[in-house]
Amino acid sequence: EPGTKHFQELGEAVSLGTERAAVLAGGKAFGGALARQARFTLYTSRLPTWHHRLKVGASWFFEGTSPRPLQPLGIKR
Repeated sequence: EPGTKHFQELGEAVSLGTERAAVLAGGKAFGGALARQARFTLYTSRLPTWHHRLKVGASWFFEGTSPRPLQPLGIKR
């Protein structure tokens, strides 16, 4: 028999390019750089295990959350 799962609504977040985001949480909407950090927090809190959350959080903390440069795909025309 499947166990009972609990769902907690944390809000909605969307990336708007590399430096901005929009977040709807607790009935409030906000955007910009603060929303970008909130999006990272929401994303991390939704990861399945504490081990995964710590790994991703440490990566963002120590390596930064600045966008990585685009890399060519290597597709030849």
